[in-house]
Amino acid sequence: MLYVSVEQGLLNKIRRNYILLWFPGALFNISECKPNDWFFTDCCIHKFLQNKEVARLLLTLKLPRKLHFTGSPVINAPILKHYRCRLIDFYKDIDTVIDYIRNPSLLETSSEQMKTSFLQFMPPAGVFISSRERIVERWKVRIQLSLLKEILTTICMYESKPKLIKWIESYLLMGINVKKKEVVFFVGNKKVKAPAHKRYIFEYKEIF
Repeated sequence: MLYVSVEQGLLNKIRRNYILLWFPGALFNISECKPNDWFFTDCCIHKFLQNKEVARLLLTLKLPRKLHFTGSPVINAPILKHYRCRLIDFYKDIDTVIDYIRNPSLLETSSEQMKTSFLQFMPPAGVFISSRERIVERWKVRIQLSLLKEILTTICMYESKPKLIKWIESYLLMGINVKKKEVVFFVGNKKVKAPAHKRYIFEYKEIF
């Protein structure tokens, strides 16, 4: 298993400020679309949530381009277990989200628990459209679906799946600051903010 390396200077700065752990996921690179970009998708949190397919997409990050790998952790920290981390699992989740985008009624008629999970990340845009709760909810779903379509387009997976994709099960060093309610990843000499991870970790008791 590969670990994304973190420079020693950054490690020295963060040791006292964060709970550190090695977070499981998969790095992927799409050579026929964005050959210089690396993305990291979740192989942990989404498994424990309603509507896990949407959660996984929201938990996908673009990383700095220059990545270095090691075969062992550069710092001693808990190592979480990978779940649902095959490329075929990711493709299945993408197909499900695309079905939602093309047929919003699948979400509009879904269970209340699933809708609550799905709408958790939405701003209250619907309140400006109608005072009726059902219409507000419908517009929230559609706005969220447009955001998901944008994410899929960014990773070149909305119109068709790319044929050439590098898929590497790996670990990123995650830092959690409970006092500040901050969640970040450390890559090389950079700190990458993770707002979706932050919300899931601090707002879902199933996670943290």
